[in-house]
Amino acid sequence: MFSPRPPKTGRLTIGRRLPACPTSCYWNQYHEPYMNVKLRAAGVEDQAFLFELFRTVRAGRFDFHPGGHPQMTVMVRLQFEAFEHTLAARHPGSEHSIILLDGAAVGRLRVGRDEAGVQLADISILPEHQRKGIGTAVVKELRLAGLPIGCTVARANLAALRFFGSLGFEAGEQDEGYVQMRMR
Repeated sequence: MFSPRPPKTGRLTIGRRLPACPTSCYWNQYHEPYMNVKLRAAGVEDQAFLFELFRTVRAGRFDFHPGGHPQMTVMVRLQFEAFEHTLAARHPGSEHSIILLDGAAVGRLRVGRDEAGVQLADISILPEHQRKGIGTAVVKELRLAGLPIGCTVARANLAALRFFGSLGFEAGEQDEGYVQMRMR
């Protein structure tokens, strides 16, 4: 059983790699994952990565198969551009970042901030890096500001609803397609 307190030996264990950890994570003295997760501002040079991220995260919605019908690639590209335009229109002035794990791009974060709090417009992680604590680390970092955090989640996205629920977000207003979630 893990204790929430640091060990009494006085020795810090930050950065100690545990061989049994399947995700190449590190553990700190509080037995929480410590990974080399950083954010950097997204730029024009990231468009190819952002499209690939969009395509892989949403592949099931488009029934997209690499090497498949050429019109599917065009349709996915149009959906990507519409998604980017919608995010920019709904969250003007939002911060757009690339999530890095050990220096490699693994996801994206788009956050709007105002006096009412933080609005999480989008967080997406490449499927092969999901469920490894990266999204949790990013949201915990946002919580350090001490402001309420809100997000909108598609009702059909059960994985995202579970993810935000596990972090303490509570469901608020709902309609037939989306749930407003808030963490205070």
